[in-house]
Amino acid sequence: MAQLFPESNRLDERPKSRTESLFAYYSRSSSSQASAIRGILENWYAVFPTEGQSDLRARLTHGGHIGFDSAVFELLLNSLALALGCRTSVHPVLIGTSKRCDFLVESPQHGKAIVEAVLARGVSAIEVGQNAREGMLLDALDELETDNFFIGVHVLRQSATSGSGKRLKRFVIEQFGKLHRDEIRSRFEQVGLDGLPTATYQEEGWEILLTALPKSDSSDEDEYSRAIGFEQTGVIELKTSGIVRRALEKKAARYGHQGCPQIIAVNSLDPFTSDQHFSDALFGDECFEMTTTETGHSFRETRLPNGLWHDGSGPRYRRISGVLAFTNATTSRGFNATATLYLNPWASEPYQGELTRLTTARVHAGRLVTTPGTPLTEVLGLPG
Repeated sequence: MAQLFPESNRLDERPKSRTESLFAYYSRSSSSQASAIRGILENWYAVFPTEGQSDLRARLTHGGHIGFDSAVFELLLNSLALALGCRTSVHPVLIGTSKRCDFLVESPQHGKAIVEAVLARGVSAIEVGQNAREGMLLDALDELETDNFFIGVHVLRQSATSGSGKRLKRFVIEQFGKLHRDEIRSRFEQVGLDGLPTATYQEEGWEILLTALPKSDSSDEDEYSRAIGFEQTGVIELKTSGIVRRALEKKAARYGHQGCPQIIAVNSLDPFTSDQHFSDALFGDECFEMTTTETGHSFRETRLPNGLWHDGSGPRYRRISGVLAFTNATTSRGFNATATLYLNPWASEPYQGELTRLTTARVHAGRLVTTPGTPLTEVLGLPG
């Protein structure tokens, strides 16, 4: 039987660093959480179609965080289809195109359906590179051994250069090295956060606000204590419905007519994704329309003409029978994800298959009605 992770006597209890790949971390870690994740992924990999295992393993091991999350999502989808009593094949030949879809799912009762997987993420390739450089710099800082303080970090400005971890650590020692924990604690008790010592590191385009935090006596006993005590981030505006919509549009017209239902499975990596974001992406952002007359104002609830399935002038992408929407179906979240099947009311090939056993949203009498179904964790046999 093909094995995903190498066999070893794992004794490594160190936490994951920012730049370490998820596969490398799960491979070495002796933590109970990592062990549980390894077990799940090994089980899913064992039942993945053999013709797709080598490509999938390459993405898991060398594809970076995005490649890893994408491959894990495909493992999940395959195991979900099998758990629902279907058969799967990967990258099958399709009618009238040289393109290959992710899965062909065959149901004994409902026939074939095409399933295509996509991640919805609000991070550009440029931002991925910037965050990787930041991770390298902060990983170096985390290795600093300090007796009296932890370090609070707020990256005010990133740079196109990698920066020097050695110079950053030297700067911290120069600024905070003579402080004693009792002195820092006294400042905090008297003034609060504003009383904590701070310093701003500026070099090669980087600007990082550093804060000294007093260590407690118990922290001296932690063998794997990190130097960084907290990281502060700026306010990020994520227009999640738009991110999901753009991810779906990349797949919506990919294969043309195939004579069977087509499902797009989308995994939103925004931790604040809600059902509202998915419905807005599919049917248009909810809004209120105001009408002004001589007697006053009236309002009615409506949608903007920007939905995947309806743009105001009429239905579109009718070949997409449904969207199976996941929120944070990743190992980092322990697969504590939700899944809802949204059915296209204008589909040219309506879907009625096994996925409707999950929570399903349908348009009824002009309203989107959600019917609770079997939780994803229950179908997959995962801890709730």
